[in-house]
Amino acid sequence: MSLLSNKMKNQNVTYVFEIGRKDRLADEDSSKEFYYGYHHFSKEFKSVNLIELKNINFKNNNFIYFFDKLLRKLTNLPFHFSRVNNKKIYGDFKNADIIIFSTERSAMSSMLIIKKLKKKKNVKTLVIVMGLFVKPVNNFISKFLQKVSINFFLNIYDNIVFLSRTEFEIAKTKYPKFNNKLFYLPFSVDTDFWKVEKEMNFTKKDKIIFIGNDGRRNFDKVIEIAKKLPQYNFLFVTEKIDEEKIQSSNVTLIKGHWNLNLLSDNEIKKMYSQSRISLIPLINSLQPSGQSVAQQSMAMGVPVIISKTDGFWDYEKYQNNENIIFQDNEDVDSWIKAIEDLYENQDKVSYISTNGLNLIKETNNLDNFYKNLKKILALD
Repeated sequence: MSLLSNKMKNQNVTYVFEIGRKDRLADEDSSKEFYYGYHHFSKEFKSVNLIELKNINFKNNNFIYFFDKLLRKLTNLPFHFSRVNNKKIYGDFKNADIIIFSTERSAMSSMLIIKKLKKKKNVKTLVIVMGLFVKPVNNFISKFLQKVSINFFLNIYDNIVFLSRTEFEIAKTKYPKFNNKLFYLPFSVDTDFWKVEKEMNFTKKDKIIFIGNDGRRNFDKVIEIAKKLPQYNFLFVTEKIDEEKIQSSNVTLIKGHWNLNLLSDNEIKKMYSQSRISLIPLINSLQPSGQSVAQQSMAMGVPVIISKTDGFWDYEKYQNNENIIFQDNEDVDSWIKAIEDLYENQDKVSYISTNGLNLIKETNNLDNFYKNLKKILALD
């Protein structure tokens, strides 16, 4: 190990997360993908810290809170300056040599603090984004303000990591002068956790699973699919569907939300192990939705049927009827046909499951993610 490497490993690395990380951190028996390399850094670097941006007391931040709301309305960007308006967060940032923001929201909210900090010390910054550069705006003023805001954002931060190849290509076209700061790094899952365990019972893989809460999930479609397939058992894991909306006796609804820790990863893992198919119907957008559920399913050997959207994260690696099944037809009957095909054709199930599992193990694993993250930060 070189002297330079030793010096690097003495640097203070600080991660900035939304809520939900600290509560799960103590649980060794849980997945680690939503920490984006934190555990790997903790093993290799002397000082690795975690900041969690929580909801704020609006009474103490009235002006900033309403200023945030105005900016969000005008730009459709995730401004939340009120969440970082305290001395403690600035103190945490001040001690860092490397700061990694796990979301664009936390980074957008921290822009002014980082700008101030960079005047006083040389700190490396990296932001993981998923959807920031494809936020729709409807009028000239909003488009102008959004572009000004993103230019300001790009001037402040050193490295912008995209989890979607599609959004990465769009950003390069829109903001070419910042191309040296833009990187595509595929989202990756914890393949040491999401794997088939010998002790699990796979003799009754009789469920069709749907997991998700984000606004791009097509909840109405999955309800309709279940209604039209009464012969199959469906498992919905979401907070966004009310019990009264489901009028089918073949659906089990379980309330689940990752940030709120309503279900353990082991509970979700058991659900995957009982599932024959994972459904991810989406509303078409440029937002790269469904990545984590798709990859977790594939790592567990569960074939995925997902909507073909403009924002799908990587059409180069994910191939229809090879390692995943795309649905580009909005007609529910086409989804039903794809589901019935997988129930009738065991060879196809095995083929897609095996290819999907191999893709995740070889490409979308946390070791690769961490190795590439260090390259982007010039820590190799």
